[in-house]
Amino acid sequence: MLSEMVTAEMLPAIHFIFSRAGCDEARDSVVRDGLCLNTKEEARAVETRARARLAGVSESDQVALGVANWLEALRRGIASHHAGLVPVFKEITEDLFSAGLLKLVYATETLALGVNLPARSVVVDRLTKFTGETHEILTPGQFSQLSGRAGRRGLDTEGHVLVCWSPFIGYKRVTALADSRDFVLRSAFRPTYNMVANLVVSRSRDEAVDLISRSFAQFQIDRQVAQRSPRGAEIRRESRETLEALPDLCSAGLNTGQRVQAADLRPGDVVDLDEGLIHLVLAVGQRRGGRSRIRLVDGNGCATVAEDSQLTTSPLILGSVEIPTPFLPEDPVFRQRVAKRLNKFLRENSDHLRATKRPAPGGPLDLSKQGSGIFGEIETPDDLVARLAAAHQVLEVRGMADGWSLTTRGQILTGLHHESDLLTAEALSGGLLDNLGPAMLAAMVSCLSYRKRGPGETVGVRLAGEFPGRFNTLTHLAAAIASAERGAGLSPQEEPDPGFAHLVHAWASGAKLEELVGEDLPAGEFVRNVRMVADLLRQLAAVGSPGLQAVATEAEDLLDRGIVAMSAGRIDMST
Repeated sequence: MLSEMVTAEMLPAIHFIFSRAGCDEARDSVVRDGLCLNTKEEARAVETRARARLAGVSESDQVALGVANWLEALRRGIASHHAGLVPVFKEITEDLFSAGLLKLVYATETLALGVNLPARSVVVDRLTKFTGETHEILTPGQFSQLSGRAGRRGLDTEGHVLVCWSPFIGYKRVTALADSRDFVLRSAFRPTYNMVANLVVSRSRDEAVDLISRSFAQFQIDRQVAQRSPRGAEIRRESRETLEALPDLCSAGLNTGQRVQAADLRPGDVVDLDEGLIHLVLAVGQRRGGRSRIRLVDGNGCATVAEDSQLTTSPLILGSVEIPTPFLPEDPVFRQRVAKRLNKFLRENSDHLRATKRPAPGGPLDLSKQGSGIFGEIETPDDLVARLAAAHQVLEVRGMADGWSLTTRGQILTGLHHESDLLTAEALSGGLLDNLGPAMLAAMVSCLSYRKRGPGETVGVRLAGEFPGRFNTLTHLAAAIASAERGAGLSPQEEPDPGFAHLVHAWASGAKLEELVGEDLPAGEFVRNVRMVADLLRQLAAVGSPGLQAVATEAEDLLDRGIVAMSAGRIDMST
């Protein structure tokens, strides 16, 4: 394909691949094949500009970063661009592409967001992307964001978009996606503990509820409910028909003769998860520690998310249903289509299901319980208001709030802006981060900010001294918070992860970059995670005790050196 594009003068091009490793592998592959898209003059210009920007990087760091191989690809007019690269690499790539000195960039979708780098052509490697739980087809908005990079204003009269062939996506689907103008903007807004704490100190309860109710996210929820209401009678009729078609299920139970582990479930499975609650499995994601997370839809089209630790018995498989396409689990219309197929399956298989016996005791089928949200994320019509109330309930249970006011412990939460805000606040108020040296404090803080990417379990505890005992206390604290969250109907926050602690401890202790990065942890990932630790340390310095403030500031200073400081713009890269 690339040779055809060269012949047709369709370069420069951006080839979107939804994988960091895939981008690097594609770049290295064409370099190994000897492809060169730049002239000798352009190659010299690339060398000059790149070397000037790298002047502030030490020779040892350049070796650790793999500058030689990276620069060889640049000279040939080829590069990769993704969030796993150190910022200076991405900045140089963007500069060279804008100057016309790069002809082909393999990039993840991050290049389509926030960076104005148009090309003559865009190649989309595939129309599906992995979300962490399942593969989903691109939305029209996502496809337009990618394809919109094709065609340079003032340089090209037209742009070209190429979609690589796939046996799973037909031509009609591709053309429908390209022609669609259904650009739905979906709000990702959700109340956090920090937000709830700040609402408590700044507004009355009624004012807080009113504020959340007037958010764009709540507007979308209300609109979805309004769109579903015309089908309310039909849904209720289908539910009655299901109950009438299964008169003996309440006493006979359901059975296919086999209960399975949650990890063994597959999309499309019809399952009895707990006491006759029947759902259809949309996706199963594997999480750290061997845990499974199941996305489900019930007979009313309501979505829930369950973790295997929340199930009282192993799931009972009743059969399977083909999931409609395109796969859009966030779309209420899609979920109603799934629910319709689930109810049809139950009606058509009522005789078979009625004839079998449940191998383990359980309660009767109760469709009135469907969609109750007991397995995880709240998805009721007043979703955000319910989340606000649930988060406030957790704060009360954990002693951070007393009614609609914060306790002394809870005041800390107002100054913490982080995914693990509540766990961080409790660790602070409980003294878990006190009396530590700067490097050990950075190691403990990394457990709150680090999240392993990709499959497989984290490396576990690899740091001695005070760390194992304190980390064990932190995990028990996280478990107590998770219990309170489940009691309030919320999905627990991510567990603390010790996988980066030994590395950030070594960096704060003066280790060289080449000693810490490698295939398992690219330099870009290392820098990103160190900067996340430094950011949380800055927040701790602002809200912690005087003693902790001093240690947190010292720890941040120790981290802020070399390629990390350069990536934050605190070292002039041109000198």
